[in-house]
Amino acid sequence: MISPKSDFTRERKRFREVPEIQLATAREYYDMGQTAEATYQKPGTPGRKTTQKLFKYWNEDYLKEYDVMQLTERQIIAKRRFQTGMSDLIFKLHYQLSLIENEVEGKRKIHQTKMDNMINYGHKEDIRPFEIDIPLEQLRLKIILSIRELRDYDTAIEIQPVAYEIQDETILNTLRQREEMLRDKVAKFRIKDYRRKLKDDKKTNRDYQ
Repeated sequence: MISPKSDFTRERKRFREVPEIQLATAREYYDMGQTAEATYQKPGTPGRKTTQKLFKYWNEDYLKEYDVMQLTERQIIAKRRFQTGMSDLIFKLHYQLSLIENEVEGKRKIHQTKMDNMINYGHKEDIRPFEIDIPLEQLRLKIILSIRELRDYDTAIEIQPVAYEIQDETILNTLRQREEMLRDKVAKFRIKDYRRKLKDDKKTNRDYQ
């Protein structure tokens, strides 16, 4: 089974110019199912050509291991990728939640300052309680509910036996799509390499004529 890439010994030998932190960042996006084109534009990742080469290297590495894996191992890998994507979504929801809560807290402080000023200037009759922004509060509660549902689902996937993973159509479909995408990518890389080889062969023939 493919384990998380915490050790980049092989990659460092082949891609010596790439810092390990960039290798780790690129690998994280790769494990989440991102494309090389989307990844190289992210902060902390290598350049476009290096990222493409890294993804090609990992794709071929994955396909070699995939061909000899048992079905249960494939399901576990699919589950891990699925959970990685889910963790990323939970992180984004937490970020959105913090933005909303900061905005609400900011409005609450502004309101409190106004009320304090009114008290200081003797306008106690104008004091009014802080009014909650209903749409904003509804959105906040919806995000909290989504986070809880995702966590419950993540826990359910983690504690279920392998039989559940085999029956889970979502995970199976994730695996099939991942395999298709990888095979397509590798095929494109191989076609490029073949065309480059033909071009080099033609140049070599001209040099000897």
